[in-house]
Amino acid sequence: MIESNKLRQKIIERVKNLPDDQLNTLEGYLENLEKDIHQKSEILSFAGIFKDLDDATMDDLTTNLHERRLTGTSRIK
Repeated sequence: MIESNKLRQKIIERVKNLPDDQLNTLEGYLENLEKDIHQKSEILSFAGIFKDLDDATMDDLTTNLHERRLTGTSRIK
């Protein structure tokens, strides 16, 4: 596997050789890549958030969730 610095240099050289009309496409691709990375880290920040809930509370939240959404009620205070 190519080490990071060599790979970065290789990518830079390839970008230098791209025609001008392709630069916007590449920029859009990079923006989407960065958004995906940011979104994944935001999602992962919630990992384990419910680990301290007891089984009864977790069961209540999951079992009755659909019904509570339909009625607009909440048992959490």
